[in-house]
Amino acid sequence: MTCFKSRFLATLIPLTLFVSSVSGHPLFRYGDDISVYFHALAEARYESNVFYDENNEKDDFYTILGPGAEIVYGNKRKPMFFKGLFREDIYVYNKHSSLNRQEANVFLKGGYNHCRFKLRTHGSFIQKAQSTPDTNVPNSKVNRYITNAGANICYEISRCMDATAGFNFNYINFRTKGFGFINHYQYTAPVALYYEMFPGFRVGPSYKYNYTDFFYNCVGDFNDHFGGLGLKGEINKYFCMNIHAGVIHRHINNNGGETTTFGGWGNFVYKFNRRLTLDVHPYRGFGVSGLGSSLLRTGIDGTLRYVYSRCLVGKLIASYSRTKYENSGCSSTANRRDNYSTFTGEVAYMPWTYLGFTGGYTYEDNSSNASGSSFHNNKVYLRAYLRY
Repeated sequence: MTCFKSRFLATLIPLTLFVSSVSGHPLFRYGDDISVYFHALAEARYESNVFYDENNEKDDFYTILGPGAEIVYGNKRKPMFFKGLFREDIYVYNKHSSLNRQEANVFLKGGYNHCRFKLRTHGSFIQKAQSTPDTNVPNSKVNRYITNAGANICYEISRCMDATAGFNFNYINFRTKGFGFINHYQYTAPVALYYEMFPGFRVGPSYKYNYTDFFYNCVGDFNDHFGGLGLKGEINKYFCMNIHAGVIHRHINNNGGETTTFGGWGNFVYKFNRRLTLDVHPYRGFGVSGLGSSLLRTGIDGTLRYVYSRCLVGKLIASYSRTKYENSGCSSTANRRDNYSTFTGEVAYMPWTYLGFTGGYTYEDNSSNASGSSFHNNKVYLRAYLRY
């Protein structure tokens, strides 16, 4: 599955986690295994609808400065590796000075390889003040802390059989009070067993359990089950896929009801040539809104990536989702339907291994039958990032 993994990761934007496209020389080394890098981010951004307001759009221009540091352990000769990044993002607004803030970000990932066994771990802590379609409130950005940690294991049982298992923990702590947002934990455990039907193509049973634990009694906790088939492989040297499709079931405690439907997720990666790659990610599954409502979301994301040269990369990113809300939280959201879409065009230029620039435009649109929840927004941004 090297083809799928490498091409999928190649479609991520340069600043998603460790600015992988910017390498550079470390600030200093300790032996052959430990390297320390200095990080810096500078971004200028314009938004036409800062608060995602349907009737009273307010624009603003603001800057983001993000100094940080990264530590890397491991080399190609070692079975174990670890990366840790801390960055403090400082926001300064031109018109709405009340939105000025600092946001701490911590990202961790590691792994261990030994013969047929592979372990991957990840963790993060993010302070985020940004509205979403289900959390937009008038003249305010919704502030929350997001903590995430997890691990995934893959074991090659034999030449034609492998098994995967994982665990993920997610905690959302809303710091914006007075609007009914509900803090909650989520615990997820997926497992799958694959058998090679023919060279390069594997299929087998797939199961995932997800439990959502709310802080308030007005919401019954969610128990979600997925059962179906997993399918992964390379159709040819240009086309890779990883699909999980089957039945999803949600049981809501405290007599909150049950829902069963079809669902799943997947990735399709097609390489037209050595420069142009398309990555498509469809999904359908249960979720939870900021108000604790149960929701069913169906959507698709796509990224078209063109590598013009070693220094210049262009991307077109589009997404669409349809969300159906249910009346299961502290606030009534029954019969709400949202259609949310985004489009991004982006160009990244990396003249040196330690310095890169990105410029882009994003359009967002949410069409909802709930009063005050529809909006559209335009973003234009230019950023520079340093890793040295």
